[in-house]
Amino acid sequence: MYKLHTAKWFILVHCFCLVCLYSCKDDQNTTSSPENDGLDSLPEEYTPPVAYWGFMDTTGRVVITPQFDDVRPFCNGLAVVNVKGKWGAIDHRGSLVVPAVYAALSDFNDNLALALATTGEKYFIDKRNQKVLDCPFSDCQPFKGAFSVIRENEYAGIIDRSGKIILKPVYAQIKADENYAVTWDSDETASLVRLNDMHVMFKVEGQLFLPSENIFRYSEGNKIYYRHIRGNPIAGPFDAGSDLRDGFASVTIQGEVFMLLASGKLLKTPCTQMHYAGQQLWFCRQQDKYYTLLKTAKDSFATYGKAKCKAFTRFSDGLAGCMNAQEKWGYIDTSGMMVIKSELPLAWDAREGRIRTSGLLGYGYLNTRGKEIIPMQFFEARDFYEGKAAFQNFPELSF
Repeated sequence: MYKLHTAKWFILVHCFCLVCLYSCKDDQNTTSSPENDGLDSLPEEYTPPVAYWGFMDTTGRVVITPQFDDVRPFCNGLAVVNVKGKWGAIDHRGSLVVPAVYAALSDFNDNLALALATTGEKYFIDKRNQKVLDCPFSDCQPFKGAFSVIRENEYAGIIDRSGKIILKPVYAQIKADENYAVTWDSDETASLVRLNDMHVMFKVEGQLFLPSENIFRYSEGNKIYYRHIRGNPIAGPFDAGSDLRDGFASVTIQGEVFMLLASGKLLKTPCTQMHYAGQQLWFCRQQDKYYTLLKTAKDSFATYGKAKCKAFTRFSDGLAGCMNAQEKWGYIDTSGMMVIKSELPLAWDAREGRIRTSGLLGYGYLNTRGKEIIPMQFFEARDFYEGKAAFQNFPELSF
């Protein structure tokens, strides 16, 4: 038996390669126990992890010892964890308040989680691990507000929190949020339904999208139109269009990009592409293939700051990742100024005043000014939620 301490550099380089493979994953969806979808499969045969997961606080202090096969971020006071292939949930002290006995488990949203028992039975539990509601259908999805999308064989419907069917499972597909649902019939007719009274607000033979800021978009004949939820048309036709964000949407007419206001007014832009950046800011790509910032205000917009990004991330905690011509990442603030130099290999969202980073020594964290405050020492680490971040220590390889 020989522990490879003398060749630690080799382990670190090898692990960094693995880190790069995982770097594009969304933290909320890195596990086999889905958060937002129905729980539709039993786990495969159990295989122990290379390294166990624990949690640190925002100073880097270990507060929950690595002991879990896999974890998801804290959500509403609980983190869903995997122990020997089964799923349960812990509180902020690390206590297993929901026993790890489930084949799959969603996050707890509004005190309810969707559980899949090892018998194949699906039902909803509360934070005390009490069964609250059965799922006597082919499939259920976690509740969004008061409603859950269900499937019975090949057809979708919606139930409320009492289990009452409020939209019969007769639809080919349903997408829903807390207030509205879009249903598709087998003939591809789409309908917008207001869930509090089941009122059908609009029908179209084409694409239909959930409302954003009281306005929804839909397609007819490969053209995009906008309409207020009260029913009155806003604008269209367009060749392409986005949802409204902070009162504006990006639309395209014959290759030219405009900003669409909620009033229906169009503003010509200098952009060839536009992407919402958050906090009334948009990334605008011009002919030189770099993105600059536009800031919206009432019924106008203006160029903002001096940042020029080859690629970017959306703003989070007041910062956005910005990649330069040499493909190194830095961060800009909401004034468009570079506040963290472009010398990082990757960029993740800033969360709770911490920015995840990585290097040959592993994962660590920067503060919002770019100073390393938690050393790069972890085999893998994830973003902070509710004051805690999941991490793995480097495994010891034995021969």
